[in-house]
Amino acid sequence: MTILIGIILALLSLAIIMAPFIRSRSGRRGPRPSYTSEEVQTRRENIYEEIRALQLDYQLGNIEEEEYQELMRARRLEAAALIRQQEEEEGRGRLERLDQELEQEIRAVRKKGGRGG
Repeated sequence: MTILIGIILALLSLAIIMAPFIRSRSGRRGPRPSYTSEEVQTRRENIYEEIRALQLDYQLGNIEEEEYQELMRARRLEAAALIRQQEEEEGRGRLERLDQELEQEIRAVRKKGGRGG
């Protein structure tokens, strides 16, 4: 009985110690927020404005270089993610248009009776 309680306490302790590591890994792999193309454009403009404001604050000496670098890195990463998302959506849109065009061509050939074979 004592051994069983010891094992349970050891497992519980291990779970408590490992929980932050497991959460941080799963948080990085989680889905990124999805925005409409208008929201992406608006968010990108907001990020660029934040970057300009950060640059001004840094030039005026309102923030330290370390903080400035950290904030700039975060804004750049966020902007890059939004650009990547926008490019992926545009790529999907192009593929969908090409797929529709191909389907129309196939229907046209079938209507003409050109099934060849």
